[in-house]
Amino acid sequence: MQAMNEKKLRIISYMLLFVVVVGFLALTRFELLSPNKHPKITFSKYQKIRNGMSLDKVQDILGPPTSDKDIQVGVNAFQLQAFTWKKGKRKLCMVTFENGKVVSKFQIGLR
Repeated sequence: MQAMNEKKLRIISYMLLFVVVVGFLALTRFELLSPNKHPKITFSKYQKIRNGMSLDKVQDILGPPTSDKDIQVGVNAFQLQAFTWKKGKRKLCMVTFENGKVVSKFQIGLR
């Protein structure tokens, strides 16, 4: 029963994070309109990011996040965070962490 409740909380947490991320991107117009340069972001470096990595390890690869509007959601024992790195007007990657470890990533425009 407890495992089922934990699974439901995890699903709710991911749904909540998805809603927050979509809202965040919509409100900031994908943050692609402001040309904030970040030279460490490349597709090859993005590919080095693996599930289970810590934020410190990701920052060793990409440098510090460029967005000052990072997302944090906490539900019971689950802490979800999403950080954004961007370069120029059309290159962006976002990495999502659960309890301090990478669980997902996506990118736009990296080559």
